[in-house]
Amino acid sequence: GIRANTIYSTDLYFDNATTILCGTLAGVYIKAGAMPWSLINSNVGHAVLFKPGNKNIIYVGSDMVVNKTTDGGAGWSSLYITESLESHGVNALAIPAGSNNTVFAGIEFASNTKGEIIKITDDNATNFSNATCNSVLATTAPVNAITAHPTDPALPAGPVPVAGRPVPVDDDLDLVAGARADGRLRAGDRHAGAGLHVQPL
Repeated sequence: GIRANTIYSTDLYFDNATTILCGTLAGVYIKAGAMPWSLINSNVGHAVLFKPGNKNIIYVGSDMVVNKTTDGGAGWSSLYITESLESHGVNALAIPAGSNNTVFAGIEFASNTKGEIIKITDDNATNFSNATCNSVLATTAPVNAITAHPTDPALPAGPVPVAGRPVPVDDDLDLVAGARADGRLRAGDRHAGAGLHVQPL
């Protein structure tokens, strides 16, 4: 079974609900059908995600990096997605519908006073550690959840409930965060270059 006292994230392979991925404090576990749970990565799994259409490709948000396997967990490569030296965890991952090479990652920094959303462009042809990373939103609260836009592969989407509260954002962005007591991002948390902003509740 799973040997961990904290489970952070789960994912089901979209066309086979019997394949389950589980991110825990003790690593990443997978279970296929009646087979027992198997540990496939011993690094903490804050966020876990199957790539749609290929259950052998798995992304894992961990401490400081995003890990990727293309063979169901036998081998892994790691990507540092921000140049910040401050300790941080990758708490959220999302792949937009129809996208073959875009992954969004949400970051919580150790200061607990800021977060960031990073767009990873993974060309699937080279080592994942060389994938391109661009910041699309910097916030004054950690990012704990992201969902992908249902029709536009270039964008995350909106809105997601945080601690039972809906977080209204513009039509292009759906994310969010929970360091503040009320679980809200604030108006003014924006990345002007991306034209994304959080609207006040």
